[in-house]
Amino acid sequence: MGQRISDVVMMVVAQTLPCIFGAALILQLPVTFAFADGAVALGRPADIAKAGVAIGISANYADNAAAAQRALQECQTTQDAPQETRSLCQLLAYFKDQCAAVAIDKKAGTPGFGWSIGITKANAQKEAMAACKATAGKSREAFCEQIVAYCDGTARQP
Repeated sequence: MGQRISDVVMMVVAQTLPCIFGAALILQLPVTFAFADGAVALGRPADIAKAGVAIGISANYADNAAAAQRALQECQTTQDAPQETRSLCQLLAYFKDQCAAVAIDKKAGTPGFGWSIGITKANAQKEAMAACKATAGKSREAFCEQIVAYCDGTARQP
């Protein structure tokens, strides 16, 4: 009986799928594949003020493995970070239908740095900025600025 049910299911699928795809072609409906995985990789030495930071963020990849590979590649090739810092790159987080943001004090020799993942771009940027200000100290918190933000999947980008 189990074989007979699977034969019926296969027959229904075989007869239905061509009709669905044919209708999509005739109506010229767009056929898209949803990419909705992102990742964050960072190379963070003990003293960011002395050795900088390496950053890699990916968004809208087909799966976590592809997102992680791209984030690590971006981190390991960060132009503004020394090789020793780039060699510290590690995958820190995955995100889906969210945004990731980074804020930093761009002046060399300063510790201001923050990153965050949020449900919206504005939320991620706000949290990254707060983290940057907290690590920058009172004398440098005004110099923190957003340097990157990526949103994935259906995340809102106000």
